[in-house]
Amino acid sequence: MEASAKYKITARVITLDITKISLDMLGSPIFSTLAGAVASRIVDLKEDSLRAAVEKELSEIVTDRGLLEKNVDASLYCFNVITPVEIKTAEVIQKGSSVITMPFETAEVSSPAIIATGNTPLRMTGNWRVFRPVWNYDGCTRCMNCVARCPDACILINEDGFPYTDYNNCKGCLICVEECPTKTLGMVREVHA
Repeated sequence: MEASAKYKITARVITLDITKISLDMLGSPIFSTLAGAVASRIVDLKEDSLRAAVEKELSEIVTDRGLLEKNVDASLYCFNVITPVEIKTAEVIQKGSSVITMPFETAEVSSPAIIATGNTPLRMTGNWRVFRPVWNYDGCTRCMNCVARCPDACILINEDGFPYTDYNNCKGCLICVEECPTKTLGMVREVHA
């Protein structure tokens, strides 16, 4: 496998493009039920248990029966496409306590640094994207709505006065695409290696 060689992994590697599956079967990038299905297969849960869990969880938050059924179908597809994995366990006698006591810290201390002002360029958050905005400069009026609406200031202006995306930091929220009055901003699925 490519991933095994690239990262020098000696253990078995299982890959499944749940982004493609979710786009093909659900019409949008919804991953939680699909990732849960893969995890269910890996730990050898039964298909009936997965179906019941997905139906129970989604029926509490989804009112559209068709969407619920699509999620069940997509989950079962992911479940069945993965080959079960034998997980070897060993009986280990624990000596001493493995419980670690963590002190309480206020939000100012314990909150993730990613919410700190102006640190997006330091974090290189561009690899979070599922979709990325793409530009069609033929229809762009340079209204700068995209620049004003980008929550992370990842849209800059080039030497010709047109906006462009800093793809190293753009998270792919696509607010710019939604806010473009001329609809000349589009989106393309991101493919990461």
